[in-house]
Amino acid sequence: MADHRHSETSEKALERYLVDRAHEYGARALKYFNANNSGYPDRLLVFKGGYVCWCELKSLGDRPRPLQSYRISVLREMGHHVYVVDSKEKIDRMLAKEDREAQSRWKALKALKREES
Repeated sequence: MADHRHSETSEKALERYLVDRAHEYGARALKYFNANNSGYPDRLLVFKGGYVCWCELKSLGDRPRPLQSYRISVLREMGHHVYVVDSKEKIDRMLAKEDREAQSRWKALKALKREES
């Protein structure tokens, strides 16, 4: 008998869920891969208005490897929002929070453009 709990919380299943849910928010969850610099988060989420954040996906209970933790800390020190998520609930909370931030920034950008014209 298949373990359906594991299939719903595997990294691959969470990645598919993230891509689909991001799309529902009007965002894109772009796969990030850099052959010369490993350890970066799996996905770069791009929201309306140029707002971005990073997402590292893990199977339920897994933690980032040491190099991943280092890359995440460097990105955070640079002011990036970086999430490590291992469940659909965490993906939903992350997307809701970042979408609110993106919408706020989008409104501010539109207001600024109106003032400039």
